[in-house]
Amino acid sequence: MRFSGFRPSSTRPIFHYSVSGGFDVDFLVQTRPKTLSLPRQFAAIEVKSGRRFKPDWTKGLNGLVRECSRSVQRGIIVYQGADRLASEGIDIIPVADFFQELSAGRLL
Repeated sequence: MRFSGFRPSSTRPIFHYSVSGGFDVDFLVQTRPKTLSLPRQFAAIEVKSGRRFKPDWTKGLNGLVRECSRSVQRGIIVYQGADRLASEGIDIIPVADFFQELSAGRLL
């Protein structure tokens, strides 16, 4: 798979989030820097290799949203399936759609 158009930079850092003995989230992409009155904002992205959505995939993202509700603006699961879905406030997006929207600047 080849992708271009999104270039991580100092204005949009990317992180991994993990809680020891708990959940993890593959990517946290900063969508807004911290200001005097507002915290940094992030989109949380989990990548799955399955072709069929499984509800337990949302566990890590939901845990992060609960712990960091002021900072996480969006949860996204990217998977190998063909259908766009939503579950518990999380967007489930096919990988091809994800890259197309990301390169067009519509995702983050």
